[in-house]
Amino acid sequence: MTDAPKFGTWYPIESAPKNPAGKFYGPTILVFLTADGLPWPAYWGQACKTDDATNGTWFMADDSSNNPEMGVEDVTHWMPLPEPPQ
Repeated sequence: MTDAPKFGTWYPIESAPKNPAGKFYGPTILVFLTADGLPWPAYWGQACKTDDATNGTWFMADDSSNNPEMGVEDVTHWMPLPEPPQ
């Protein structure tokens, strides 16, 4: 058994959780976006330009964005969110 991913460590995007237990949207995680060199809270979901649920993309978790869809090729790494304060 491998250790669970930990906040503070970047992992290759190919290992990111996308749709656990068959859910339509994946959990919110931090992704590294090469287009601006910043980490963003994001989740995996169905691409807006297709009705095929197998064609997904990364979306910014901020619903106020006019263009929440990220280019799949621009997202290279991920890490889990930190634990909430207690």
